[in-house]
Amino acid sequence: MFGYIRTDLPNLYIKDSVLYQSFYCGLCKSIGGKCGQCGRFALNYDLTFLSALAHNLAGEDIKIEKQRCVLHWFIGRPVAVRDELSDRIACLNVILAYYKVADDIEDDKKGRGKRAFLRKSYRRAAAAESAMDEIVRKNYAELVAYEKTGGGSVDMAADPFGRMIRELFKELLGEK
Repeated sequence: MFGYIRTDLPNLYIKDSVLYQSFYCGLCKSIGGKCGQCGRFALNYDLTFLSALAHNLAGEDIKIEKQRCVLHWFIGRPVAVRDELSDRIACLNVILAYYKVADDIEDDKKGRGKRAFLRKSYRRAAAAESAMDEIVRKNYAELVAYEKTGGGSVDMAADPFGRMIRELFKELLGEK
């Protein structure tokens, strides 16, 4: 479910790589503020890309400020300032990470510690974005049911995930 998007830093203009990094740091700040500090460990480039794409599609400009954090405490870094869309995507990041860990437990019987580590952040995210949590829960259940039948079709396995992404975009952006 995660880990397929990587930045192609050598081929990005400097301004674009700074902008992308500011989205990444801004999303990290949003996760910390909205879902708690443990949820920050689940941050990934997939949802950073979603944040950049969603902000662009929604026509929302971001404000970038130099801020410090635990990892970069001495010199401030450019960070996208938190906004409503970033906070919603931060919650989605934690929700998806929690279900990814649940899937790892289902498939490989490992990851119970990760799930316990993310549980409090997940509860905060699910409480803040219950509609997105329901979308992920419903489509994840369909995927698990299909995997249990032993079906071999990649398209059938990808269908619940594709539907989930479509429904999440509708929830995030409305009918824009």
